[in-house]
Amino acid sequence: MRAFFLVAVLLSLSVVADAALQPREAKCLDVLRDEWSVPSWTGAAATNACDKWRGIECVADGSSVGSIDLVREGLVGRVPGCLGALGNMTSLDLGNNALTGPIPPELGQLRTLKHLDLCRNALTGPIRPALGQLSLRVHR
Repeated sequence: MRAFFLVAVLLSLSVVADAALQPREAKCLDVLRDEWSVPSWTGAAATNACDKWRGIECVADGSSVGSIDLVREGLVGRVPGCLGALGNMTSLDLGNNALTGPIPPELGQLRTLKHLDLCRNALTGPIRPALGQLSLRVHR
C-alpha cells in the first residue's frame, strides 16, 4: 500500500512539473516577443517560456508567469496592455530599456504585483490611478 501511495504522489508531482502556461498568458508572451524582439526568446514556444525564455520566471506549478526581469535588454517599443493578463505576477522589471508610449492602464489589474520598475525608459503620460491602488514599489 505504501508503494502505491508513493507512486501516486510521484506521478502527481510530475504532472505539476510539466504544466504549461495558461493560454492567455502564453498569448501575451507571444505579443511581448513580437513587440520587443527579445533575442533569447527565439525558437521556443511561449507555452514553454518558464523553462526556455531568459527573464521569465513562473509560479511553482508552471501554469502562470510569476515575474519578468528584462532590465537592460535593449527593448524597443511599447509596453503592451496584455501584461495585465498575467494575474499571478509579483515583479515586473523593464528598467533601462528604450520603451516608449504610455504606461498601459491594464497594469492596474495586477493585484499580486509587488515590484514595478519602468525607470530609464522614454515612457510618457501619467501614472494611472489604478497603479496607485496596488501595494508596490514603483520606479519610473
